Amino acid sequence: MELKWKSCIRIGVTVIILFLVMQYWPAFTKLARIALGAAMPLLLGCAVAYVVNILMSFFERRFDAASRSATAQKLRRPLCMALAFISILCIAVFIVWMIVPELIRCLQILLEELPAALNTVFLWLEENP
Repeated sequence: MELKWKSCIRIGVTVIILFLVMQYWPAFTKLARIALGAAMPLLLGCAVAYVVNILMSFFERRFDAASRSATAQKLRRPLCMALAFISILCIAVFIVWMIVPELIRCLQILLEELPAALNTVFLWLEENP
């Protein structure tokens, strides 16, 4: 393998950057936290747009097959977007509706078993000082 100046420069710059990051780690983490905080709304928007686009494409294909009139074509995008957001909302409500009651039941079971478990732990601690 032939050693080129371009590779040496890249390796040198990488080593210097890594050294500076390690040397100034608290400042680097503070800067990274600020950058991530600023980018979080953009990342969340991209994620929502990606999911909405998948559902919109599905609804638009079904809508194109159903109607060819000019009015229907004008209403196609807003209607499909509204259907996509309504679908996401329904899916979220369904997931919460399925998970929350089970979570409450699990917590009730844990709270019912907690006194007996604590007594066992305290007895064990008394026996093994």
